[in-house]
Amino acid sequence: IGGTLLRHRFEGDEVAVLTLTGGDGGRRAEEAARAAELLDAQLFLFDLPVGEVPEGEPAVGLIAGVIDEVVPSVVYTHSLNDQRTDHRRAHHATLAVARRIPTVFCYEGPSATVDFRPVRFVPIDPFVDAKLQVVDAFAREGAVRRYLDPELVRATGRYWGRFGDARYCEPLEVAWDTAGLAAESTAAAIAPVTG
Repeated sequence: IGGTLLRHRFEGDEVAVLTLTGGDGGRRAEEAARAAELLDAQLFLFDLPVGEVPEGEPAVGLIAGVIDEVVPSVVYTHSLNDQRTDHRRAHHATLAVARRIPTVFCYEGPSATVDFRPVRFVPIDPFVDAKLQVVDAFAREGAVRRYLDPELVRATGRYWGRFGDARYCEPLEVAWDTAGLAAESTAAAIAPVTG
C-alpha cells in the first residue's frame, strides 16, 4: 500500500509503519528504514522471528504500544486471506488491539490468496513512480522475489484501477469503518506489517 501511504503524506497526514520482523539491524532493517524514509513515515521496527509471529503476545503488546503512541485514525493490516502464517497472525493481533480505531483496512500483500475481496480502491495515479522507488528499497529482495518486479507492481495497480476511479488503484478489504472513510479520503494511518 505504498501508494496509499504516499497519498496520506501528500494530504498532510502523518504515517507510521510498524514492522514486526526484520529489526535485527541487518539487511531487512536497512531496507525497511530506506522504505520508511521514502514514504516520509515513522518506522517502528521489531525483531520477532520470521515465521513465528504469534497472534497473542508479544505481537499484540508491540502493536498496542505503537497504537497508543501514534493514536491513528486509520490502521492498515494484512488481509486474513494470505498464504503466509505470519501475515494472518499479524492480521489477528492487529484486530485484537485496534478495536478503538475508527477505521481498519486490510491490504493485498504479494502472498494474498484468490479469496482476497477488496471493496475499496484507493487512487494512486500521482504516486505510482514514487511507490516504485519505495519497492526498489527492497531491490536485493527483487532479485529473488518476482512480486517486487516493477512491471508487475505497476500492472497490479493498473488491474485494480479498473474497479476504482483512476488508472492505478490499491485495493483494500474493510475490517470495519465506523468513520465512513471507505467512501472518501483517509486520515492519519499506521500500517503493521511483517518483513
